[in-house]
Amino acid sequence: MSDDEEWEESGADWAVPDGVATSLFGDFTGPADEVFKHMLEQHSFDFHGVKKALGLDQYGCIRLINHIRTKVAADPAVASLNPFPAPSAADFAGDENYKPVLDDDVLLQQDYEFEDPEELAAKGPEAALAAKCAALEEQLQQMKEEFVFFRQSTESALLGGATAAELRADAEQAVVPKKSEDEDDPEDVEGYFIGYAHYGIHEEMLKDKVRTETYRDSMYKNKDFFKGKVVLDVGCGSGILSMFAARAGAAKVIAVDNSSVLKTAAKIVKENGLEDIITLVRGKIEEVTLPVEKVDIIISEWMGYFLLFESMLDSVFFARQKWLAPGGVVLPDKCKMLLTALIDPARTASRVEYWNDVYGFKMDSLREHLYPEPDVTIIDPTAMASEPFNLKDINAITDKLDHIRAIDKPFALKMTKAGCCDALSVHFDIWFEAGMPSPAFFSTSPEATPTHWKQTLFYLDTPMVVKAGDVIEGKLTASQCVGDERHWDIEIEYKSGDAMEVRKQKYRI
Repeated sequence: MSDDEEWEESGADWAVPDGVATSLFGDFTGPADEVFKHMLEQHSFDFHGVKKALGLDQYGCIRLINHIRTKVAADPAVASLNPFPAPSAADFAGDENYKPVLDDDVLLQQDYEFEDPEELAAKGPEAALAAKCAALEEQLQQMKEEFVFFRQSTESALLGGATAAELRADAEQAVVPKKSEDEDDPEDVEGYFIGYAHYGIHEEMLKDKVRTETYRDSMYKNKDFFKGKVVLDVGCGSGILSMFAARAGAAKVIAVDNSSVLKTAAKIVKENGLEDIITLVRGKIEEVTLPVEKVDIIISEWMGYFLLFESMLDSVFFARQKWLAPGGVVLPDKCKMLLTALIDPARTASRVEYWNDVYGFKMDSLREHLYPEPDVTIIDPTAMASEPFNLKDINAITDKLDHIRAIDKPFALKMTKAGCCDALSVHFDIWFEAGMPSPAFFSTSPEATPTHWKQTLFYLDTPMVVKAGDVIEGKLTASQCVGDERHWDIEIEYKSGDAMEVRKQKYRI
């Protein structure tokens, strides 16, 4: 079924705003048309004239309304200006003007795509009705397009740059019997390894300076540690880590990947004159044969969203068990997952409250999809409202496999500010130590330089009003999905204070 057919079958409850509107200057309330008339007569402010002169669309009118209300709220004296000076389009172009100043602002619920009411009235009722129908049809089409774009962009964010359609197409191709080493694994029915053949994914990772330069520094600043060593790169991708290891003095580097990106990596290794040091091996680390019995160092960039998404650390542990020599190290060797409470009214307005009024329509059915899918996003550090809580420590050298396949951790988040908490977030910190003289470190905290991992945000369907010093108690459990171990099922229990019942929400990433 097409997206258009889904929309047409779902139907819609069409509603016209019928509440009481408030003047932008706060001195009159009544029906919207009377409010516009009052502003023209008492403040010499012709809203429809400004709209027409500046060529404002629906979004522009919304920003204009919130801009004027913000100015009046900040300095009530401006409301007495007569005539009230019309702002320029640049004055209210910023996205901050999408945030409503008044709750249930009826003026924001008007449809400004229609013609000026006075002009329509002069043309007669039939012309007015025809114009309204045409505008509604145009608005519906725009909403359909935005819905499709929203779905596709969400898929792309969660799937690392590839859309679900691309991965489905790749998966269909992958079930064809394997013909040569250049083809992708037919057992890769999810298109996981095929997805990593996409150029854009590697471009994004390479341009992540925090990620790439920390790996580089962990090797270049510890050349004596790498000198003469045999290094295994698990999931080598473009080969950048293998080349860092070679340049750091490794005697031999074995780069393993099960994606067809390995063909490109081989060309890159050759064009940099490192083919005598780096050996590339195509296949799953659990199945390949290496040209050595043991390695001294294992390097891997295995981290995913929520740290553990994709479960690639399982493969690193397998490689450690089978190939790492006694006394060898795994880099990075330590990591920590941290949980934080958020107070972010701007994000709540744009992601949660937005669905209360989408061009005059309620869209609770779309908002429902917001909760079970964690939001991989950049969080404003000022939204952090609690001390970070340590969910899990991982030591890639000593931990057992069972330790990384599940989380079951009670938590207590001590609030550092007051407000309405309706989301929690997870970020992680990474260390390269393992006895090296020059350790390296990076963090994906909102307070650190942003990375391509961003942060993982969990919306809470029951917000909690808190004050500084309050404690949000709960438990986070997570485990690999049964039959689909690269994805994770997560459950968060939470409450604030004795009066609140414990809430439970389930998520999948």
